[in-house]
Amino acid sequence: MISRPRPARAAGRDTGEETNVKESTFGTAGRALVIAGIATVGAVTAALAQTEAASPAGETAQRLERVEARLAEIEEFLATLGFGAAELTFRGKTVADGGFVLPATMTYKKFQRKDPASGRYQDYVWFDVLCDTALLEKPTRAVRGKFEFADLFGEVKFELDSTVKDRMEPGQPLKLSRIGFEYNQYLDAHQWLVAADPKELTIRYRVSTIVWEDGATESFE
Repeated sequence: MISRPRPARAAGRDTGEETNVKESTFGTAGRALVIAGIATVGAVTAALAQTEAASPAGETAQRLERVEARLAEIEEFLATLGFGAAELTFRGKTVADGGFVLPATMTYKKFQRKDPASGRYQDYVWFDVLCDTALLEKPTRAVRGKFEFADLFGEVKFELDSTVKDRMEPGQPLKLSRIGFEYNQYLDAHQWLVAADPKELTIRYRVSTIVWEDGATESFE
């Protein structure tokens, strides 16, 4: 599918080659387990807050303080593993900005040069991603958002609007194939993405709206 890119400042070069990527040992599965653990702690915190009115005075507040203190320790530990603030989430809602972010991994990338003889008059960039769905609460019917591509330091260099109409099932990674955009050689952000090693990219799918399978709609902007 062709999506609309959002340029961001960057610098790089045009490699013009395909890239296949193997997931690291930790990879998507490891990140899903860690983030799911945080989500569990967040759920416990919410449950304690809901029972405060029915508990003896001060008892629930003390429990809540202990849980929050433990959560702070977990966040500090995850920071040492390279998890950014946007990845420390409660059921997908980021601690930093209240958004909803799904981690993703690029598994394939291709720079396709124009070929007027075959009717292709523009260069294109194509890639496949594996979306981590562990943070979803229930199956989706359609999701609207944007892919954010960041460097090793977490700085977003390129953004690409994208609507996912494939069904997402919580806990089952979803492969999205042939996501692409028209390449502009004069945009630094495009040059950067083409030249970047997929293994060194941090990719997030920042959700703006979800249409759940049960018909409910939820927005995160």
